[in-house]
Amino acid sequence: MRQNDRQKCGETRIHPQLELHFPEESIRIKANTIDIGPGGIGLHSSKRIPVGQKVVVSIGFLNAHEAIQFEVVEGTVKWCRTHGFGFTAGIEFNGINPQQHPRLVTFIQQNGPLRETIRDAKRFDD
Repeated sequence: MRQNDRQKCGETRIHPQLELHFPEESIRIKANTIDIGPGGIGLHSSKRIPVGQKVVVSIGFLNAHEAIQFEVVEGTVKWCRTHGFGFTAGIEFNGINPQQHPRLVTFIQQNGPLRETIRDAKRFDD
């Protein structure tokens, strides 16, 4: 089964759009998820994201009724590169566990790490 099919069939689905919050600078950036795994998340943004910066990532999950439920994961920006007219970046999670991040853990268990499969035609415009 293709990963996109698994994403649609599984109970837990991820919303492709997310928000980054940089607490040290009170900045918020909207982005699109491009891959996700137990160690971190890759994303696309219209803004450059500072490498080494601590970040809080709000990830949306869709339930069976298409309602979005958010989980917040802390991490560190490990890299950021120019990509087309925007930027791609990698954020390493500070750690995830089933008690604090039940939807994220379930999503990764159901789907495995996803690479370049979480797509949406709409992208946030910052």
